[in-house]
Amino acid sequence: MLATATNYLPYEGLVNFIPNEGPYVITSDLTLSDEHLWFDSNRPNNLPEYGKVMKVTPQIVNIGNATASNVKIRISTNDEYVSLIGSTGTVTELLLTVPSIAAQDTVSNPPIFFFKVSDLAPANHNSVIKLETVFGNDTVRQNKPVQLYAPQLAITSMTIDDTEQGNGNHRADFGETFNCVLTIANAGNMPISGGNLFIETPGDELALPANPIQFSAIDANSTATVSFQVTANSTIQEPTIAFIKSSLWVNYYFAANNFPVKIGAVVEDWETAGFTNMEWQNSSSKPWTIVTTAPYEGTYCAKSGAIGGSSSTMLRISAVSTVADSISFFYKVSSEENYDKLSFKIDGQTKEEWSGSTGWTRASFPVEAGTHTYTWTYSKDYWGNQGHDCAYIDAISFPSGVVNNPVGIHETENTASFQIWPNPTTDYIHVRMDGNIEGTSCVYRLFSMDGKLLQGGHLTDSNCEININNYNSGVYILEIEDNLHQTQSAKIIKK
Repeated sequence: MLATATNYLPYEGLVNFIPNEGPYVITSDLTLSDEHLWFDSNRPNNLPEYGKVMKVTPQIVNIGNATASNVKIRISTNDEYVSLIGSTGTVTELLLTVPSIAAQDTVSNPPIFFFKVSDLAPANHNSVIKLETVFGNDTVRQNKPVQLYAPQLAITSMTIDDTEQGNGNHRADFGETFNCVLTIANAGNMPISGGNLFIETPGDELALPANPIQFSAIDANSTATVSFQVTANSTIQEPTIAFIKSSLWVNYYFAANNFPVKIGAVVEDWETAGFTNMEWQNSSSKPWTIVTTAPYEGTYCAKSGAIGGSSSTMLRISAVSTVADSISFFYKVSSEENYDKLSFKIDGQTKEEWSGSTGWTRASFPVEAGTHTYTWTYSKDYWGNQGHDCAYIDAISFPSGVVNNPVGIHETENTASFQIWPNPTTDYIHVRMDGNIEGTSCVYRLFSMDGKLLQGGHLTDSNCEININNYNSGVYILEIEDNLHQTQSAKIIKK
């Protein structure tokens, strides 16, 4: 068939015609069932979920006008996640037979077959069952889609909640005990009944609970949170970046993610009673000021300048973040709604605006690693005033930009000793192992500061060289696992 129209591309396709004489046998549908199957008694929902063996009942119909005799149906599939099951186990093809089917009739007691869904089947995967029906001199070929069901898991984010045992500023402070809240997403089309979360940290900056940590059921296309208690090492008294490595298994489905934890984050709280704590740009004709009017915390907060109509007042700062992180702050606005606004920009791009009357509210925005400029602007339209006609900001927590103890290794009891040099470096780092350790049984892994694995391999000699010349300047984590399967890590500075 060829279809054409003016200003349209022609369409050419095949149209199947049913002969007006003789039999014509098709499979109109495949009915799937897991009822009364002992191996799936825990999930009896008739859905082809991962790991299941499904019973299939074909709906065989003769839509012709004559009886079909000696009907044979060959069943096959090329799908990697579906296996046909025969009397001897997995087979590539099955053959079903029907002695006869009357015209315009459906087989009342059709033959059945079985297939197994792979333990590793992905969510929403569309498999295809191929059917070749032979009756007399005629052959009908059909492809029947079967959607498979499975979870699709990811550990998407981590937040800090210190409202119970800490000071409630949503930051990890020196020596503080707080809760880490991980969000687990299930983007698949099958729920999970729960599972176990495993966490670890490569250094001694954080004290973590024992593994595993159980989490509850998650529906399909839903999220859940799991919370666990963490304590920052009280001996740390300088801003430091620690890491939490998280992973989970639900049967054959795995997810993992690494999250930086800022301990003693770089914070501007205005408690110096001025703009001298950091390199602020505050040069508007009506600059921002430091006031004691109901701050969010402490004694002071920053207030926008006293401007008139059709003008603005701006507070700006540039800072370096060594990892992908976030910036957060508290704001309060009292202004003419929708017209006089507080806006926040990162590198000139507006992230959000606020107007009207608000109490102290926390705002947080993701930030990629690198140098960024942050701008708070209070602006007015040409006419009208409401409220106090100003904005306030307080307790700004900047992205991670300070690295504590960048050179050296965290010692672990009863493990091998290593020396690393030069550090900082421009191209190569050298690793010297204790003479009692066999180099071929030691491995190294190099991570970026956001937890991404960059390279790894075996340390083949007591003195080894690792090339990092191709990486950008910045801070990296070198992790070494010895022949006792214990790990040590060091922060490496690449010039």
